[in-house]
Amino acid sequence: MRRAYEGGARKLWILNVGDVKPAEYLMEFFLDMAWDAESIKEEACFSHLTAWAEREFGKQHAGAVTAAMKTYYRLANVRKPEFAGWSRVEGITPVRDSEYNPAFNNELQRRVDDYLSLERQTVGIKEHLPADRTSAFFQLVEYPARGASLMNQKWLYWQLSGYFLGLGDTAKSSEYAVKSLDAYHAIERLTGEYNALEEGKWKGIMDFRPRDLPVFASPAFPRPASPAGSSSEPAYAAARNASRADNILSAGRIIEGLGHSFSAVKMQEGERLDFTFEVPAAGEYLLKTGATPNHDVDGKGMIIEVLLDGKAVDTQDYSVEGRSERWMQNVLRGQAVCSTKLNIERSGEITISIRALTRHVILDQVMLLQGEMTFYEFPVTTTD
Repeated sequence: MRRAYEGGARKLWILNVGDVKPAEYLMEFFLDMAWDAESIKEEACFSHLTAWAEREFGKQHAGAVTAAMKTYYRLANVRKPEFAGWSRVEGITPVRDSEYNPAFNNELQRRVDDYLSLERQTVGIKEHLPADRTSAFFQLVEYPARGASLMNQKWLYWQLSGYFLGLGDTAKSSEYAVKSLDAYHAIERLTGEYNALEEGKWKGIMDFRPRDLPVFASPAFPRPASPAGSSSEPAYAAARNASRADNILSAGRIIEGLGHSFSAVKMQEGERLDFTFEVPAAGEYLLKTGATPNHDVDGKGMIIEVLLDGKAVDTQDYSVEGRSERWMQNVLRGQAVCSTKLNIERSGEITISIRALTRHVILDQVMLLQGEMTFYEFPVTTTD
């Protein structure tokens, strides 16, 4: 919206809201920005959320509500709950195993754990709210947060059931099958609670199986064993959030709430971000860069240049056209990923730089990898 405003769209904005009830806050955000775009700054957009939470739930609860909703949005940036089954709406496809690798960086279980923590957050907030605010909190905060958590549990536990079946561990496979089905039935109960609130005030508003899409269906068991995959780690893997670039104080602008990192960096044409990596040995490496998906509106592409120790080694254009396969993958993932092969001739400290060669590049994360491993999230540590 900020980009549209800065590009001259200052007379008419149109918002397509298919289901108004689940989008109440975001619709208000849009309308407030449309009324006065300068009132909401990129660098502090969550101040609007805090003001809304204070109005709806009281000043003493605004901070906790904001924190919970920021976690909810961060996890959705990585993969929205309606995409948790790795299925598609266009040319409807069945659910399938996610790209999360149970054997790499504990990434699958960490995602489940993050959602379980979010559920505890929301329940804890609700316990301290005035009675006349609990229904509003349930439908505005608790239902979307817990619903997203349960959607992820349903399909990630379904995947783990097949994973352990592939390893020959039938007891573990059965345990996760039960957890997956429990999550499905919990969504059904949670939706029933939504529709029964305030003597049925919102009855029929929420459907726990909208449009009968595969992602909202009950998981099917028994299921075939999924490939167990490799339990070995790649020879080397290190990742950084763009906001942790060595020169972030002099290049780029951090946009809170954007990207998988929740702190993606907006770059001006010609700006570059530098990242120091300590590599264990010379050899062939793979550099992956993640940018927030963006449209090329001036026909010049979305082009980045990769530099190794100051020397340009590659350029990548991650622009898309229409509803192409690449566009679909970027939307589903919430990230545009490019790969560059690097021949690093020495061990020790190296500098990887990413330069924006066109406007509107927003860099999210970078990763240096040696060895083969499939995974979904860049393995960024809390300090990176």
